Amino acid sequence: MRCRRWLIGAAAVLAAAALWLGAWKAAVPIQEPALPSPLWILGDDGGRLAQYEYAHTDGEPVRTWPVYTALLPQADCERLRRGIPVYSEEELRRLVEDLGG
Repeated sequence: MRCRRWLIGAAAVLAAAALWLGAWKAAVPIQEPALPSPLWILGDDGGRLAQYEYAHTDGEPVRTWPVYTALLPQADCERLRRGIPVYSEEELRRLVEDLGG
């Protein structure tokens, strides 16, 4: 009998703790880590592969390469049309190499 009371008491304490923890988690907002902004956008400039500043994609490209976008696979042309975000020098180098530059 005594053991049974102890088990019921322990179960009640665990249930209360679970309810408290659930309420606490609901009250604390979950902060998503902020994603970094891209440094550049790779795109098309008059049929050539071009690098644009992220904030100024409607202006002049920072750099162009002698890679003619019309000769690239359709999937790459579509990605360039939408703009490929670039987050680092290393990623820029890799993407340009992959695209033939």
